[in-house]
Amino acid sequence: MLENRLLIFLSAWVVRVQSNSVITFRMTALSEKDLRFLCDRLNLPAEKVRLLSEEERDLDLILEQIALFGLWEREPLNISDELFFKIVVFKNAKDYPFDITEKSYIAKCLAQEMPKIISKRAFIRKRGKAGENESRYYLVMLGLFDEFLLKKENQSKHFFLKYIDDGFRKDNKRDVANHLSDWLKIFSKIKEETLQKPSKLCKL
Repeated sequence: MLENRLLIFLSAWVVRVQSNSVITFRMTALSEKDLRFLCDRLNLPAEKVRLLSEEERDLDLILEQIALFGLWEREPLNISDELFFKIVVFKNAKDYPFDITEKSYIAKCLAQEMPKIISKRAFIRKRGKAGENESRYYLVMLGLFDEFLLKKENQSKHFFLKYIDDGFRKDNKRDVANHLSDWLKIFSKIKEETLQKPSKLCKL
């Protein structure tokens, strides 16, 4: 069962899950609310923002700079899941020498898996053959819900680390596999500073 604090923090997601919105693994065109957020943060007109963010890597570089200053007040509730997690991940991974493509990938893992977890449709699911899809899910579970996962599955942390590593390597995500221990530290930091302190949303 998810903690009340986590449910409060992710309250905006429930609306999206219940409305059956689909999150793709590739960044789609900016939503209107994401566009408004970027316009406000960059102090630029919409047309200029669209031009600057046409390529996903360019958008990621912009978000990486925004992440240095964090999110304010109700901003976390007024942007898409993917934009939100990119900012959170970029901020918490800023001291690690990871390529921005890898950081963006991890943010997408969170944006894709968390709505499923929140809706409880996949909070604990039957474990399949090791592969990228399984590794993404279990990375999020081990990073943010480790105590629940290990108790429910009756397995060790070492077991899941190897399982996740094997899945990422199988599908040619070697950089992520090589940095698993670092990503778990980053997830732990996100959990400590963000998920467990919903009153400090503006301090992401």
